[in-house]
Order: sequence, then structure tokens, then C-alpha cells
Amino acid sequence: MLFMWYYISVAKQYQHQGLSLTDLIDEVIDRFGSPSRPAERLFLVSRIRVQARRLGIGSILDEGQTLLIVWADEEPMRRWNMNRLPHSYMSKLHFLPGAPARVRIKKTDIQGNTAKWMSDFIEEITKEIYSGEKRA
Repeated sequence: MLFMWYYISVAKQYQHQGLSLTDLIDEVIDRFGSPSRPAERLFLVSRIRVQARRLGIGSILDEGQTLLIVWADEEPMRRWNMNRLPHSYMSKLHFLPGAPARVRIKKTDIQGNTAKWMSDFIEEITKEIYSGEKRA
């Protein structure tokens, strides 16, 4: 429990100073050693949240058989060239009509760990949109 309070406190300081999530994770590992599996998952989910927010994604919902990505702000995505996203990702995306922008992904289409896949997917989009800029 103490670890969580420390993590939250340091996260606020890092955010205020404009430092990256990677810097924060490195700091926590330096202080506490190799993270447990739950801590690793927390770091992975935190990375997804930071990256998703930067892309204007408002929520990623687990609907049981599918994941639903909902954009709260579509402005960052206007620079996204979907043709540059690897086919291994594009083939899994089902764009839904209407606003806000939404994408549904069948979990059965994802090989391996769903959270890791989502992190990699969001990183691919981030690289395409923000190539050359410092990332979280």
C-alpha cells in the first residue's frame, strides 16, 4: 500500500515537472527493485493511459468479447495516416459510424496479452503522428 501512495505522489511531481512516465518507472524501480507482476501491469496500464490521452482517446472499454476505443478529442488523429499502420493492426480494427470516433477490436483477433497488444498498437499510432517529438 505504501508503494501505491509513493507512486501516486511521485507521478504528480513528474507530471508537474514535465518528465516522462518512463522516468517515473525508472525511479520506482531504482527505489524498490524489480517490480512484481501486478506492478508491471500497473506500469503497462499507466503507459496506455498516458499514450491514449495524448492521442485524444477518452476511453478504452473492455466489453467482454471486444475492446471499444472512444475518442474524446479527434484533433490529434487528424495527422494520422492510417495507411502507415502495419496491416497486422489495421486488419483488426472495425471503425464504427457516427460521432464520436470509435473503433471496436475483437479480442479473439489479438494474439497474446491484450494490454501489451493495446500498448503496442497505441505506440504505433503515436510514432506515426508524433515522429521526431519526445514521447511519454
